[in-house]
Amino acid sequence: LRTLGQAYTQLTQQEQATATAFFSTYKERINNYLGQVFRTPFQIDNVVHVPPQGRATQSKIGYKLTIDGQDISFDPNEPYSAKDCLSEGDKSTIALAFFLAKMDIDPGKANKILVFDDPLSSFDSNRRLYTVQLIKDLFPQIKQTIILSHNEYFLYGVSKGFARGDRKTLRISENFVTRASKIESLDLDELVEIEYFKHIKELEDFLQNADINQKDKVLGHMRNILEAHIRFKFYRQTSGIPENSRTFGNLIDKLVQQNVVFRNDTNPPSIITKLRIINAISCKPHHGEPVPNYREIGVNPN
Repeated sequence: LRTLGQAYTQLTQQEQATATAFFSTYKERINNYLGQVFRTPFQIDNVVHVPPQGRATQSKIGYKLTIDGQDISFDPNEPYSAKDCLSEGDKSTIALAFFLAKMDIDPGKANKILVFDDPLSSFDSNRRLYTVQLIKDLFPQIKQTIILSHNEYFLYGVSKGFARGDRKTLRISENFVTRASKIESLDLDELVEIEYFKHIKELEDFLQNADINQKDKVLGHMRNILEAHIRFKFYRQTSGIPENSRTFGNLIDKLVQQNVVFRNDTNPPSIITKLRIINAISCKPHHGEPVPNYREIGVNPN
C-alpha cells in the first residue's frame, strides 16, 4: 500500500506537469484562432488544469475570458458581463476556436470522422469565409468529414476544389402527408446555379420537346433572360434607369434612346421590333394577368 501510495503521488505529479504543458499549447492555439483567424477582441487567460474529481476520468480546463484585456464576468450585474459582451455569433466562434485547437493537437485525428453541425450559425460574413477555409484545411488531416447545414451556398463553398469522387451531397427530404423522411442524393452544383442559366437550360429543353402547357412559363423565362442579358451587355447605357423602374419595356426604350449597336447586325430596328413583340406577349402572363390581346399586338397566337 505504501509503494502504491508513493507511485500514485509520482503519477499525479507527472499528470499535472503533462496537463500544464498540454493546456499551455491549447491556450496558444485557441488564442491564435480567436485573434489571428477570426479577428475577435476575445482571448482566454489564466488557464489551469482541473484534475478529475469523484468518478470523473477526464481533466477539465479552467480559464478566464477577456475582451480587449478586460475580464468578462458571468455575473449579469457586473460590468463587462457575458450577457452584454457576447453575441450568439461570438459564443459560437469561441466554441469553434476551442474545438479547432483541440483538433490541432489531437495525435489521433487522422483516424477520426469529423462532424460539423451547422457551424455557421449566427456568424457574420467574415467568420463564414474563415470557417469555410478552416474546414477545407482540415480535410487532408481527417479520415472523413461530415458537414450538416441548411445553407447550400456554404456547402458549395466547402466543396469547391474537390473532385466529385471525393465528395457526396445528400439531403433529407420530408413527406409531410405521411410524416416520413428519406435521405436522397443531391446535385449541389445544380442547386446553387443562378436562375439565368437554369432558365436557359429550360428553354433548350423546351425547344427539344415543346409542351404548349408550358407556354406562359417559357415566355417568363425568355423575358427574365433577355432582361438580365441587356442589363449586363448594355450596363452603361441602361444604368441611368432607376432600380425600381428597370422593366423589360423600359430597358428596350433605353436601347432605342441610346442608339445601341448590336453585334453582327446592320438593322437594329429589326431586333428592337422582336424585343417589343416578346415584351408585349410575355408581359401579362409574366405578371399573372389574363392572356394578352394578340390582335392588338399584331401577332398570330398560333
